Amino acid sequence: MARIPPRTFRSKTGHDLTIRCVEPNEGAALLAFADLIDRTSEYLLTQPGERQMTLEQEHAWLQKNLDEAGSLALGAFEGDAFIGFLNFKQNERRRIAHHGAFGISIHPDHRGTGIGAAMIHALLDWAALAPGIEKVTLGVFETNAAGRALYAKMGFREECRREREFKIAPGKYVDGIEMSIWVKPTESTRV
Repeated sequence: MARIPPRTFRSKTGHDLTIRCVEPNEGAALLAFADLIDRTSEYLLTQPGERQMTLEQEHAWLQKNLDEAGSLALGAFEGDAFIGFLNFKQNERRRIAHHGAFGISIHPDHRGTGIGAAMIHALLDWAALAPGIEKVTLGVFETNAAGRALYAKMGFREECRREREFKIAPGKYVDGIEMSIWVKPTESTRV
């Protein structure tokens, strides 16, 4: 079961926040938050109107995140209001099960206030204790300078660049950058 104890956090703007696992009964609030993020972030794969998950599917997906050891769905809350969301999924195939990837979204009114860093710290602390997870990865738009700077500051290293990974408009592309951090010491023996 993938859970973390709730953490309290004070943002750079003085807001008292809680970071905790998202419960299945919060599916409607998460769908509304995702819709807002889809409309306000230029750094997502999902564009407005592409999400097709029903409330029942969202509830089931959130329950699955709680039930599976290698999945984590974290929310940052000010009271009951969603202001951030982070989802991590460990890979299932044995040869790549030692790592997994996460995505993160922050409410537009709260970006740049330290919430993203606090959520990533919670993820990394959990991953360091989670059996089988050795490395945490992410993908980021090359144009997302603030995100890339945050990840680098937290110790993530660029592993590769995928040329023209994202098609923004006809004839306009953005590279994708893969970054990672090792959360457990490893004995490096390369074949």
